[in-house]
Amino acid sequence: MLVKIVALGLDSALWKNVLHHLRAMLPQEPFSAAIFSSADEIAYLEQEYFPAQWEREAPDIILTDPGTQADWENRLQFLRKVYALSVPKQPKAVLTLHTLEHGLKQLVQGRQPVTFHLDNGIRFSLTDPSLLLTAFPEQFPRIRVSDHLSAVRLSGKRGQVKEIKPAALPLAALVGFSQIESVRIGDRLLSPEEWIKGVARAEGVRVPANTPLALYRDPEGVFLFSGLPIDRVQAVTVGGVGFTHIIDLGLLSEISAGFAALGRLVARAGAAHTESIDSLTARLRDAENRTDLPVFCTGGHETLSRVMSALLSARGYRRVSVVPPDQAPDGEEQALLLEVAPGTLEGTPRVNPNLGLSIGEELAPDLALLDGFTEWRQLSPADDDNDAGQFRAHSQTGREAFRKQRDNVSSRADKAQSGLDFTERRILLLGQETKVQTAARENLELILGPTVRTWDGTPPDGVNEVLVLSYDTEEGHHVLQALPGVAKKRWFDLSSCTDADALQNLNLDPIRAYAAGGAVVMTAAARERLAALRVELAGQAGRASDMIAEARAAREEYRKEIAKSEIARRELARMWIWQVLDGWLRRNERRLLDALGVVRERHEREWFNRGQVNRVVIAASNEENRKALTEACHEVYPHFNPELSVIIPYDYQPLDALPDKQHQAILAERSGSERSGSERSGSEQSEAKKENEKVSVRLAQALAAQNARNLDDYLQVVAPLVADLPRADLVLIENQPEVAERLLLHLRGLTRALSDAPAVLALPDTWNPTGDSHLAWPRTRTIVIRRMGALTTSVCVKHLRGLYAM
Repeated sequence: MLVKIVALGLDSALWKNVLHHLRAMLPQEPFSAAIFSSADEIAYLEQEYFPAQWEREAPDIILTDPGTQADWENRLQFLRKVYALSVPKQPKAVLTLHTLEHGLKQLVQGRQPVTFHLDNGIRFSLTDPSLLLTAFPEQFPRIRVSDHLSAVRLSGKRGQVKEIKPAALPLAALVGFSQIESVRIGDRLLSPEEWIKGVARAEGVRVPANTPLALYRDPEGVFLFSGLPIDRVQAVTVGGVGFTHIIDLGLLSEISAGFAALGRLVARAGAAHTESIDSLTARLRDAENRTDLPVFCTGGHETLSRVMSALLSARGYRRVSVVPPDQAPDGEEQALLLEVAPGTLEGTPRVNPNLGLSIGEELAPDLALLDGFTEWRQLSPADDDNDAGQFRAHSQTGREAFRKQRDNVSSRADKAQSGLDFTERRILLLGQETKVQTAARENLELILGPTVRTWDGTPPDGVNEVLVLSYDTEEGHHVLQALPGVAKKRWFDLSSCTDADALQNLNLDPIRAYAAGGAVVMTAAARERLAALRVELAGQAGRASDMIAEARAAREEYRKEIAKSEIARRELARMWIWQVLDGWLRRNERRLLDALGVVRERHEREWFNRGQVNRVVIAASNEENRKALTEACHEVYPHFNPELSVIIPYDYQPLDALPDKQHQAILAERSGSERSGSERSGSEQSEAKKENEKVSVRLAQALAAQNARNLDDYLQVVAPLVADLPRADLVLIENQPEVAERLLLHLRGLTRALSDAPAVLALPDTWNPTGDSHLAWPRTRTIVIRRMGALTTSVCVKHLRGLYAM
């Protein structure tokens, strides 16, 4: 896949020579290069190309040469700005030198600190160019000299001398003997030459003659060092900018380790881009599968079908509907028929050539956990079964956790039912007791009523029949004896009338008979006792009434609890159904997409049949790309007719960010920066910074608004070109994603000929939708082209052919 290289600094012809050798070494690795050589080109790169166009192009490799000292300072400053950008992947910087030895020594002599990276992973910094060796001396001794010196006196600027103790020498920095004025041992000062001779004698080693020497400190101490072999320098850091590779312009072939390493870098970048584009292409295919293909959810259980429909819609499947099992799907369009209920695949109507996918038996083991808990097969669909948000509110539940929830709900329902049954029985008993008390009180009121007189010792006048009521036998006989003139007299025993049951069962016929034909009298003691019983029965009736009210209230609570339990049972069953279906989708979405891929292939035989493409609407972002796409259509589509096609002759290019100098000038004018920073107080500088930020925001907003106006104008210009188009076999749009999408939607809204036309969007590789996103473009295929600058016909042909090969 195309690798992007930015080359700056050298003459254009020299860069072309480098790129020619690179292409010769890598004939199968295509790359594109942007060369910035002249002062105007460098100024354009720094002020207009960077950062907006730079971020869109996303270069992989930056080739640069140091140039003059002033050029080098400017390039390092620019590279620091590049690596300050917050981008997903930073480019690799490669340093080019006319000759390796001379170029590296020039870097050491420059004003920027230099660190060399050797092939063994060790890094060294140095300021003495003589320490760069063409060959490392054989058998150079490793001498630890920490014990042979007390301090090192270094020659400084303007003849100054700075004395440093061994432990204060910088780590991983080579201090050359040419930089050492003298070495202190105790109270003695020795020249470096005299000192090293003494150390060699003391250690019993031989130091090779005519070898530049240096001191080197690592965590173990200070050691004698001979210098760095140039051929082992693999990378370099200059002024905080890391160059991962160094190439010698005098040796552009595979025998040069640096140039061969650059070739491997290009190959790795190409492989990374290929992998990235392949991954994006796969995701695009999935996204396309989810957007514009019909899926019918069916089966013997409507709730299952509706839940599956909601889950699919939440995942981006835009054309999902529920079809009853006894009804055939509408229309002749090819679709996926998704069976979601166990045992209903046979006998379900089919509309050929719909593709059927039955998953009911796979769901059965999990749905079986609902058996005995609720009749889920008769569970009616709820209004919110199409609301995916209902499911998202629940956390994922495993089988054991669901069993516990299920058992808790069942236990709650069982307890409520037991309580209700007990309360119903209690209300029945209390009702029976109330009936007894009511009947008893009615009988008692009759006895204590005006028909029964209290015996006061005076016999009633003019009666031949008297009934005497009393609890006591003797008392009754006493009253009877006091009635000598009464022909018929009788004693009525009240001794059994002690409670409600006895009073309810009391036979009052004798009392009614004597009251009708004679008189009924009651002893005072009996009346007093019955009056007390009436009070007692009234209290019992009140308590029974209270208990009945309490029991009825408890019964309502139990009924509410049972209703809540039933709701909880249904909700838990629905939640479990949601989770079972969602779990299946998580595990089998690839399988579903593969099935939809088969459906899509059938669709694309009609949508994207190359042999039927005759009229094409081509809209490109610039003249070069328009020409490349047109030529590619000639090659890819055998019946392409440019005369019947519409090749839109207008360009739309989004505006870049304002050039850096213009931006800074506006900010300077706005913040009053004609006063120098030293003249402004800290609060004034802070206020100016805030104002600059506000201005930057307003500039960005104004730029976005201008882009929107330009795009609206562009769409208005395009509309008349396609207004009278009778038919379009393909719409081919190449532009930035936001422009391509608006243009596609605009075109499809203009005429019937374009509303159903298949489309191909050619987008730059900066477009990278997230993995869970879906495309809102039906009948659309997307190709992502990695490029720098204008497209070529061969690149367009390759991507268009690849589209039909998928």
